[in-house]
Amino acid sequence: MICYDKQFLFIITIPLWILYRVLNYVLKARKKEEFQLKHELLINGFFLYSLAVISVTFFPLFIGNDGSMQQSAGINYIPVVNTLADLKRIQSSDIPNFMLKFWIRNIGGNLVLLLPMGVFLPILRDRFNSLKTMTIAGFLISLAIETLQMLSVFIGNRGRVFDIDDLILNTIGVMIGYGCLCLFRKLWLRQRIDRRTEPPKSSRA
Repeated sequence: MICYDKQFLFIITIPLWILYRVLNYVLKARKKEEFQLKHELLINGFFLYSLAVISVTFFPLFIGNDGSMQQSAGINYIPVVNTLADLKRIQSSDIPNFMLKFWIRNIGGNLVLLLPMGVFLPILRDRFNSLKTMTIAGFLISLAIETLQMLSVFIGNRGRVFDIDDLILNTIGVMIGYGCLCLFRKLWLRQRIDRRTEPPKSSRA
């Protein structure tokens, strides 16, 4: 069995990404297109965030079967049931603090995982500037992650299941991220309007 850790992912992809961005910059320079630093920073930030999501959801990646255990694809397609079961285990567990921390980390982690997606996509692409579009996009992205996690079991990857609760939490996380972006934009716009309408300070003689 072969095991690839997170470092392998970053070592392979980051140099290729840097090469791609350099070539992209050279092509734009030849076409005399303006270099936009803000856009470049956003693109690179989004790439690093996407890489972090991949590293968390798929790595360490095991390929092959060492014969020590039979792999099977698990599916939880009934919402909330597993979450409620975890709550019951917390109450009956001899180590409730550990179980509580695990439960909070699981829910909080799934909410936070795709939250930045609700910020990056609307900034990078205007077509994502609506709650409906971002909800659908978040659902489809989470669905792709959960499906690939489930399918990775068939190449020997361990402990990966399709969990409908994760899908719901990821989608809610995207909605929260988009909501935070909308709130920030509203406050920023209001601040700009207030500055423009503020009467000039009278100078003393």
